[in-house]
Amino acid sequence: DNELKQNAMETFQKAAGSVEAGDATAAFATFGRTKEGLFVNGASIGDCIAIYINRDELAAEQLNEIVKEDIHDKRDPGGMIPGGNPASDEFQKISIFSKKVAEKDVVILASDGLGDNIYEGQFNSIIPL
Repeated sequence: DNELKQNAMETFQKAAGSVEAGDATAAFATFGRTKEGLFVNGASIGDCIAIYINRDELAAEQLNEIVKEDIHDKRDPGGMIPGGNPASDEFQKISIFSKKVAEKDVVILASDGLGDNIYEGQFNSIIPL
């Protein structure tokens, strides 16, 4: 967990140096196989969303936590990559995730365009993917 959080922090801090104007939210994920199976590992900052769909169980769940005072406030990005400021306190709002998955499962990384319009408990509505 600490290694994933450190890698996420470094990745988002490097991104801050390339954001020229304004701020940005982001998410990334990597897939890896261990002796325990296939895993998705990732991180997000802001109101991006990571959704895991288990195709065998026809169930979906959010993998990341969006840090907002009011989860339904579309004006609050819940953290961001601050343009040109790699030392910002915003990086404390990074959410990391790791989940054992199957090869036929689906992981969706999306911006707030989806995240602001689908809430926990409604994820199963996208399972037909």
